[in-house]
Amino acid sequence: MNKIEFIDLEEYNDKVCRAKDKAFLLLTYFLNDFQHNFSYLQDETIENLELVLSGEKTFDDIQDPEVYWSFGSGLGLGYFEVEGTTAYFEPDKELTDAPRIVMPLEEFINILKKWRAFLRS
Repeated sequence: MNKIEFIDLEEYNDKVCRAKDKAFLLLTYFLNDFQHNFSYLQDETIENLELVLSGEKTFDDIQDPEVYWSFGSGLGLGYFEVEGTTAYFEPDKELTDAPRIVMPLEEFINILKKWRAFLRS
């Protein structure tokens, strides 16, 4: 994967991901938060995003439209949104200088699936 690296810290019984470039820091923050969700929430998140990608649901259908998906270890370093088939990672400029990320939703879902598989390996 060109954007991020998955690392198995066997001596600490932990797994982490690291951005290969500052341009992908927000993605790493999101993935680290995703890691700490219970397995069923990881599965549900992916399933819901797949429903948005297929057009069966909208992003508003899978979340409270008044609340952004905040991520960043509880600090609110950024916000995740989906419009159509595009995923957006918006930084909170007061808390981080990480750049905004725009990527196809399908690519993001594939990254989530790879990360989930790595976490469960």
